[in-house]
Amino acid sequence: MASTIQSFRYSVEASFLLGSNESQILTESIQNLVSKYDYETKQMPILYIGLKLQDYIYDKMTKNIDMGKIILTVYKYINNDTRISQKELYFRRTFSYFMPQNMTYDEKRILNDQMTKDEKDRAYRVCILGLFDMEIVNNNGTYTNQLFRDSDMQSIVHYSTSHIKNMIIEPFKDNDKLNFCFVPPNLTINRLLQYLNSVHCFYDTNYRYFNDFNHTYLLSSRGNSVGVSKKEFDSIIIRIMDTDDYDTKLLSMEVDRGQNAYIMYVDRKYVKISIDHMKDKQYTKIIGTDTEGNIIEKELNIPTNEEGTEKIKLSRIYNENMDYINTIKDTIENTSIVINIVKSEVDNMILTPNKEYLVRNYGPFKEYNGRYLLAYKREVLIHQSDDYISNTIFGLRKIMDE
Repeated sequence: MASTIQSFRYSVEASFLLGSNESQILTESIQNLVSKYDYETKQMPILYIGLKLQDYIYDKMTKNIDMGKIILTVYKYINNDTRISQKELYFRRTFSYFMPQNMTYDEKRILNDQMTKDEKDRAYRVCILGLFDMEIVNNNGTYTNQLFRDSDMQSIVHYSTSHIKNMIIEPFKDNDKLNFCFVPPNLTINRLLQYLNSVHCFYDTNYRYFNDFNHTYLLSSRGNSVGVSKKEFDSIIIRIMDTDDYDTKLLSMEVDRGQNAYIMYVDRKYVKISIDHMKDKQYTKIIGTDTEGNIIEKELNIPTNEEGTEKIKLSRIYNENMDYINTIKDTIENTSIVINIVKSEVDNMILTPNKEYLVRNYGPFKEYNGRYLLAYKREVLIHQSDDYISNTIFGLRKIMDE
């Protein structure tokens, strides 16, 4: 079979960990789970879980917020007619948590041996916990203080991030030998990469660095596919269609083995195209100068007004790293055209920044066809019966410099 239609559901398990004592949180207590991935402004996901807890458990979480942990496990499975499908692990992680709401608690309820069973079972508390992965935080906070000789930028990055598992690095565009490179102390990995890129650019665009639960990514902003596994396709085709089109009724996705791609059919009413028409009123060209007086110019590829005049942005380039002007250019262009999409029951595991995204618009909007990259993703899992249905909101940024 050349292609199949697959609709996905999810299951969520959680427990509260205090020291060596792990307390299971009932599945029916987990109301929803929201995962926020901002691939261009953040370096890690933040999750929010909605719970309906017995009061004494809530109080215990509140009192021990600096020591307690939440163990969260999410599975995915194909939602087929027989309702029988093997679950596949999406992720299982241990999170620190914060509580955005009122953090008062009752000491008596925490000492629950003083309470009767009726008192324990009577009251429930609806709350939201914010979750963040301390392993990712600690990995990013690694101390670095090195002097590298006769090396190259990709080797330096590999050395500095060798403690991070499952790292996916898009090959650097320019990887010339460097006589020496001094890395100042007390840098996080993110600040280290910012510094190294200012010394010698990794790519001819801005770079993107993101720590996911399954992989860590260091990618250009070209929207190139960087393969991970032969079991996965590297391309996702988004077909935006008129509401009357039959394919828009498919809530899920197509696995097309003929094109070696995942295909999503999206109703145009669940799509918003955002175009920034103000940028050309600020800049149309960048001129960069370094400390030796060398000059480089770049025209901006952004939506423009035909009657507009030339407007120049002057930028200082440090370390004689003239290629850095491409990073400045990409930063200005990167929100010119963004497509925001809502889609249900898809495999959220495939929506990752290392994929190539190809958008195909229906008639009136074909001018926005082309290659895009994943800018952000919001996964919303809502408890329904025995499982969780998924609504995914994601944003695609058009690759302007092609």
